[in-house]
Amino acid sequence: MNGTVNTAVNVTLTVTTDAKGALKYTWSGNNVDANGNLDLSKITTPIVITITISTSLQLSFYSPPSQAVWIGFQSSGPPTGPYVGAEFTTAANVNSATSTLQWTDQNNDGKTYAYILVLWLVNAANPRGIQVKVDPRIINRGTSG
Repeated sequence: MNGTVNTAVNVTLTVTTDAKGALKYTWSGNNVDANGNLDLSKITTPIVITITISTSLQLSFYSPPSQAVWIGFQSSGPPTGPYVGAEFTTAANVNSATSTLQWTDQNNDGKTYAYILVLWLVNAANPRGIQVKVDPRIINRGTSG
């Protein structure tokens, strides 16, 4: 892929709470649906995915960032840990911001992946913090595209 320019997919995950204190998620950005699923099937280049948390809560991506996104084949069920392979790079914070996570998807295998974002929430009920997991999908384009 010499000389190929990566396509940027920028997503915002807005997190609020409902009247009972449960977390509510709203997704926005290019190539993302209301459930946070990324449909990359029409993009023909590798993709740099950037997800930013927008919230007034004490919420960030889990640290270290390499542990903050888990990716696995959707057909295998929810992923149980960080991705190992060549399709995705290891996730990293952008400019050391714990509210922004970025990784690259080679986007060339036509597979559908489940991904889990691992967040860290500190609140009155969890003053030391607690992991929160959010689990959308990634749909890659095929190799013939």
